[in-house]
Amino acid sequence: MKSPFLHLLLIITLICGSCDEEAPIAHSPTGYIKATVNGIEKDYHTLPDTTNGSSNWRTKSAIYINYLKGKRKSEYWSISIYFPDTTTLQNMKVPFVIKGPNPDFTGGSPEGHTLILDPLGAPYGKYIAGSNTFHNDFSLTITFFEGDMIKGTFSGGAEGNIFTDGEFAAKLVLY
Repeated sequence: MKSPFLHLLLIITLICGSCDEEAPIAHSPTGYIKATVNGIEKDYHTLPDTTNGSSNWRTKSAIYINYLKGKRKSEYWSISIYFPDTTTLQNMKVPFVIKGPNPDFTGGSPEGHTLILDPLGAPYGKYIAGSNTFHNDFSLTITFFEGDMIKGTFSGGAEGNIFTDGEFAAKLVLY
């Protein structure tokens, strides 16, 4: 007769072994960032723990979206969108397309940036992938913006990083 301890150990192993935080899950109402990056599907949907309750925010002229790879991961993906003045965001019509390259040094054009980084991945952090509309063939489109919700798509790349089928959604806090 087998020991009850072995049965309990087997049950715990089966339960914990099936709890993979990297497994695809339904997106939360707080949002996500996902894309195929250099041929690998990536999906970040975990909000970082912050003191103010949100890592996704907007001001009158900027939007910042940030999601972690998982609860116990330091790797994060961010999207930053900057507007040349405070009226663009308030009066924006969707779809709103920001297409690069657009090296406007005057600050008179909107810009979009994306970055995947692991700050604990190396002594000075580990750069995983990134692109922007300033000097790269990268496009970012805001497809929905109403109240505190934003959705959009992105694609393109630079410096050996190719983003395809990118999309994001986030609930934003106004600052």
